[in-house]
Amino acid sequence: MMRRLLAALVVVAVAACGGQAADPAALYGGAREGMLRGELEAADALIQTALEADPDAALAAALRLLRAEIRLLERDIDGAGTIIDAPLPAIDATAAGRLEARRLYLDGYRLMARGAIAAGLAQLDASAVLARRSGATDVALDADVLAGQALYRLGRPDEADARLLAARTEAAASGLRARELAALGTLGMGQLVRERFDAALHWFEQALSFTAFEDHLSYAAALLNAGVCHARLGNFTRALELQRRAVELHQSRQVTTYLEQALGELGHTLFLAGDAAAAVDLLQQARALAAAAGRTANETLWLDSAATALIDLGRWDDADRLNRESLVLKQARGRAGSDGPNLVNAAQIAAGLGNPDQALVLLREVLARSDEPAWVRWQAHATAADVLVAAGQRDEGLREFERALGIVETMRTSLLEPEYRITFLSRMMHFYRAYVDALASAGDATRALEVADASRARVLAERFGAEATGRTGADALVARVARAGVTALVYWLAPSRSLAWRVEAGGVQMVELPGADEIDRLVDDHRTFIERSLGDPRRSTAPGPGDRLAEAVLTPLLADADDRGAAPTRHPAAGPPVRVVIVPDGSLYGVNFETLPVGPDRAYWIETASISVAPALALLDARRAQAVVRAPSVLLVGDPEAPDLPPLRHAAAEIEAIRQALGTSDIVVQRGADATPAAFLDAAPERFSVIHFAAHATASAASPLDSSIELAADRTGRFKLYARDVAERPLAAELVTLSACRGAGDRTYPGEGAVGLAWAFLRAGAARVIASLWDVDDRSTALLMGATYDGLARGLAPADALRQAKLALLAGGGNFAKPYYWAPFQVFTAAP
Repeated sequence: MMRRLLAALVVVAVAACGGQAADPAALYGGAREGMLRGELEAADALIQTALEADPDAALAAALRLLRAEIRLLERDIDGAGTIIDAPLPAIDATAAGRLEARRLYLDGYRLMARGAIAAGLAQLDASAVLARRSGATDVALDADVLAGQALYRLGRPDEADARLLAARTEAAASGLRARELAALGTLGMGQLVRERFDAALHWFEQALSFTAFEDHLSYAAALLNAGVCHARLGNFTRALELQRRAVELHQSRQVTTYLEQALGELGHTLFLAGDAAAAVDLLQQARALAAAAGRTANETLWLDSAATALIDLGRWDDADRLNRESLVLKQARGRAGSDGPNLVNAAQIAAGLGNPDQALVLLREVLARSDEPAWVRWQAHATAADVLVAAGQRDEGLREFERALGIVETMRTSLLEPEYRITFLSRMMHFYRAYVDALASAGDATRALEVADASRARVLAERFGAEATGRTGADALVARVARAGVTALVYWLAPSRSLAWRVEAGGVQMVELPGADEIDRLVDDHRTFIERSLGDPRRSTAPGPGDRLAEAVLTPLLADADDRGAAPTRHPAAGPPVRVVIVPDGSLYGVNFETLPVGPDRAYWIETASISVAPALALLDARRAQAVVRAPSVLLVGDPEAPDLPPLRHAAAEIEAIRQALGTSDIVVQRGADATPAAFLDAAPERFSVIHFAAHATASAASPLDSSIELAADRTGRFKLYARDVAERPLAAELVTLSACRGAGDRTYPGEGAVGLAWAFLRAGAARVIASLWDVDDRSTALLMGATYDGLARGLAPADALRQAKLALLAGGGNFAKPYYWAPFQVFTAAP
């Protein structure tokens, strides 16, 4: 980037030494491109060289106006003004019109930089009119984009949106791609400033597709702002990726205005992602840049964020110092920002120093105001709840939790895209944990269960018609479990202590479990033993990894279960299996509970229990599903000719075995080159009661709804059936089977659970989904699927049919008796 402009300067120098005349017009183009890339010093040098090369009067004036634009980017408003106010030369009318339009644009820019927004908009309007009259479409679009910013700042968003959309369309039609990028970025900012983060991403993600302009300031701004939106929605992985790229771009240019913003927002995101120590350093760097430039509003913003991070670290004195510095600046400049965050920070500091009464006084002052933004009011309620519970005022503290929860749910339901509602809720889970912990400490097991379950699978619940802000009472949850004829085990992982509930027709029992870190370690040990070492827990020396995990998360719930419950101690031949629904949390989504050894003989739990996995108790009969009928309508998709992927040797035999087992005339088979995403969607999949895929799948941990089933390529070259496309396609299937690797998903979101292909099919309306937790063996999978569909044809429920198929592999001995081969698949259900 910088090397390109330096190279241009070298060429000029060589030309001068050789007696050649430098081309001022070419230098103007290079300087303008350098300005757009943020290489302001080098661009200014090119302008100077061009001015010394004796350009004509019109080009000389254009060069000076370009220098004024650079001064504005450097925040040297007085220096820009000297140039803007200078008279233009007497030249022909068309060229004069172009120059005057550019001068009016810069004057509007200058006025806005000084805070005179309405006056600036008037100049921009005049610029756009004159520019179009003079044939200067580029200048007109620059004026329109900046006018859009002005309209947003004046509180006229509808006018801003209309003007920017028109500018975007005109830029695209004129081939002015850089202006189209600028319009998209400004449309995104218009949503961002109104805290409509998902709507803003709609525009920023389009801007990021303009990869030819990756070295432009406007592209780096879109990177940064898209990262801000992802962070506010809780998608920290994507946010940090984008914001680190933005910081790198701005550090290479040293345009301090942009670098300050990039450093500060990256620091803010690191704090939200849990790295408060790293956040403080970046926020302090941003604060220093803002202070040096006299940007008081920005300085207070970074001070507030740094103080919040220091509070999180328990560095009360440092936090108090920065919080007070921010308040002093705000009081000196009345329009430098609200002091609501400072009062919340001061309350948290007071509570941390053992002054709860002072903390509550400060928080009540914030809550008495009607103009504080939603996030400040939410934080004030949540902080008050913590303070009151810690002070022994539990009832009032719980009421404050409820008030905070109402704000969280209102904010969440205002988001448009399901993906962003998921990540937003994951960001809020620390609040839910505090609330559930407070209820558990109060001994209120049923209410704790209600709140825990209310945080679960909210986006799935919306598809089934559940109210977005609704909460199912404990009595109703017990009734649902009783109607389903199951015992439900509900898990809640938290740092200091985890909780679990056993829910049966007779009521609710709550137990304490180890903290999340300890459970995560046990889960990792068990999964490593099964998935990587291909171990057999029953043949290992007790206590093995499975025994230790079972002792931590299963035995406490089953210790006093009666014969009608899920008691693991009886012999496998003692009667029909107990029907169990697991509602996991965190790392437990990666565990197949069937593989845990239970009882004195250390039998696998699958030998006494038929187990399904549900995202939430409230979904158990949210959609009353019919049993899979003996002659269903079936769609079989598989054995595709997938690009760049090896064929599945046993997929064809698997599809044929299923076709024969079901023996129905209402069956559609898509195989080989015919198994394309378009063919699946065109087959009206909503009409089938059973859908089966036998294909490769790709799980995306970074963006779970970009997980995909790899099919054959259609005429457009598309071969991926994405989870996000499935999730928005209504289905009515009683069973969807994903006979593929990691169909359950590689990413677990606090609150929503495991999100991936299985989640997408449940979201689409499927009652049950069979999917795998890990990479599967092609041969054992084909045997397992054939036996499962034999069971379905005999009238077994999906969970029972899959269990019988697994037990057959287990009884057969050999390698396939190891859990790696029989245990990857689970039934995920909204209708057990």
